[in-house]
Amino acid sequence: MILVKFLLVLLASKYAFASNKSLGLPGCQSSCIPYPFGIGANCFLEGFKVECIRTEAGEIPYLQNYLLLDVNISAERARISNHIAWQCNDTASDEIKSSSIVAMNLLSTPFRFARFLNKLIVVGCRTLAQLNMTQGGNHTYFQSGCVSFCNSANTLGDLEYKPCSGMGCCQTNIPGYMAFSNIIFDKDYIYFPKYNPCRYAALMEAETFNFTTSYVNGSSSLKGKNVSTT
Repeated sequence: MILVKFLLVLLASKYAFASNKSLGLPGCQSSCIPYPFGIGANCFLEGFKVECIRTEAGEIPYLQNYLLLDVNISAERARISNHIAWQCNDTASDEIKSSSIVAMNLLSTPFRFARFLNKLIVVGCRTLAQLNMTQGGNHTYFQSGCVSFCNSANTLGDLEYKPCSGMGCCQTNIPGYMAFSNIIFDKDYIYFPKYNPCRYAALMEAETFNFTTSYVNGSSSLKGKNVSTT
């Protein structure tokens, strides 16, 4: 069996799938995916099966139940859509509401998260998010995380256009060959000042994310949006 090791990249931007129609195997549907990816029996390498959903905008490919955004065969990389974990304080009910568990399981696939392109990024005031990961092959377990702080509402204006370096936003690297990840907000850091109604965390392609204080003060929301992971 031939197994091609691809690095997985998750994008937070628009759909940008490669459209070369000549790269599929003879007799296989190749209108939306190049080989070793493929649609239908005997049209793909093991682990590279793609399903294409027809929409008014055209065919949209899915890989391992994830929206496939982009493929770079020469670089051995694929991009898929990923979700952002969030927690928000509902001021009307005074309840803390959260997203469902944001996890990605690629342990049974030939895909691994790209170590040098992806980071855990956390946005919020006094927010600690933990990233739990499992390595492909030997299933070694890793845990990481980072904490972002804001001293007061007055500091938010000073954060604008500054890098994600701990004030309102933090980031940390991931180990290599990871194939499973999930994100958890630390229970001991459940604190929502009025100037910070929501917190966010995601494993994403770091250079696609532009930090802005609007995500911290609530004037812009990341709820329900997708991000990039490599």
